[in-house]
This record gives sequence, structure tokens and C-alpha cells, in this order.
Amino acid sequence: MKISFNDLFIARGRAFREHPEGLRVVGEQNVQTYSTLRGTHLGVLNRQNLKTTLAFSLNKCHESAEAALQFSLTHAEALNGIQGDLTLEEEGSAKKHTLHQATLLSFTSTHNGLISQNEYVFVGGPLQTT
Repeated sequence: MKISFNDLFIARGRAFREHPEGLRVVGEQNVQTYSTLRGTHLGVLNRQNLKTTLAFSLNKCHESAEAALQFSLTHAEALNGIQGDLTLEEEGSAKKHTLHQATLLSFTSTHNGLISQNEYVFVGGPLQTT
């Protein structure tokens, strides 16, 4: 699976041995509840706003230990403040899944020799399949 955030490739796919692991998708509705003082009735308003959280981990093999360390130290800054489309493209299929209005919620990177172990959490609107 290839993953891109706007024009930035996060996972380049099988050919580069970069594919997500532990992919987790959580969809939440914006629901508001209300009641009156000493009331026996509870009201629920579904605002029809869907928030989608998409989390995954990714191991990247770098050319050198220094390159892996540099990636771990600078990759979060490259994603900071960006909002746009997070696209997951299935390899061997024409299907694409797009998280619109996505932004990076958290990023964790662990440097281990030539490998950087990275965990991403994105949040956005609805996840659409085309």
C-alpha cells in the first residue's frame, strides 16, 4: 500500500519495502446530548459531522545510520502544520482511500541503526473510497 500526504510520499509501497502495519481506522460522530434539570428525558442531537482517525506504523530502511537518525529528527517538522488529503492507494488495485482535510495529530519515530520505526496518527473528515 502506498501512502501520500498531499505531495509527500510517506510509504512508497512494496517495491521499496515500505508498507503500513497495524492500520487502525476510527470514525466518530459529533453527538450532543441535552436534558433538563430533574428531567426524565435525555435528548440526543447527531450533528452529522464525522471525524476519522487513521493510525499506522511504518518501518523505513535508510542508506546509513546517520540518514535514519536525520529522518527521525526532521520528518515531523516536514509534516507540521500541513492540512490536506491523506491518500492510501492499494497496490494491484485501482482503489484509493482518501482522508480529506487531514492533519497530523501525532508522530513518533524511533531510530535503530539503519531503520527508523515510525508511528503516525492523522485526523480528518470522512474517509472516501474511489
